[in-house]
Amino acid sequence: MMKKFLLLCINLLIFSSVTSFAQVKKGSASFYADKFQNRKTASGERYSKDSLTAAHKTLPFGTLVKVTNPTTKKSVIVRINDRGPMPKGRIIDLSKAAAKELDIMKQGVAQVQVEIIKPEELASIRIKENAKQASDLGALASNGNYAVQAGAFSEYANALQLKKLLTLNGYANTRIDTLKKDQGFMYRLTLGPYPEKTKAEQTVTRLKEQSLYGFVFKI
Repeated sequence: MMKKFLLLCINLLIFSSVTSFAQVKKGSASFYADKFQNRKTASGERYSKDSLTAAHKTLPFGTLVKVTNPTTKKSVIVRINDRGPMPKGRIIDLSKAAAKELDIMKQGVAQVQVEIIKPEELASIRIKENAKQASDLGALASNGNYAVQAGAFSEYANALQLKKLLTLNGYANTRIDTLKKDQGFMYRLTLGPYPEKTKAEQTVTRLKEQSLYGFVFKI
């Protein structure tokens, strides 16, 4: 009974942390110094300057946020895996790879806007493929029978940024599929193909260990 109560409290805290976060928050961003390379973060992961990660004071670990440099209009999607930054006025501390994507290396500290990736954009959306997509999947099927969906987005830019994040985290064979919906298009990020379902399931397990999303589907 006590365990259930504690789990409920934790879930409520996580929910309130996300829902209380403004849709778009503006402030300054900094990035990790090289001396932090391979040090443990607050989540227990080792910091890697080549991964697209970030520190935030309150957002739950694993939250994906889109960070935009309003001056250059460049954006990057990062995964929260640490706590910080401590200096007043700063809202996020970025990995070196993320800072490079935003082109803020020279400034050291720069103004940014931060927004959480909408949960519905990471939902397990299974959509009927159009003719071109069916053809593309047919080509994939010749190399394997299964694939993993890591996200589905209404905006292509978000799919592209998640693709970069996964590539930098060592995921090969990532692709963005354009799927036709009744109202516009959806951009699905796919990993694979895999010759066996167990191989695809191993990828899903690895994604979950990194607080990322994925499910297996048959091609």
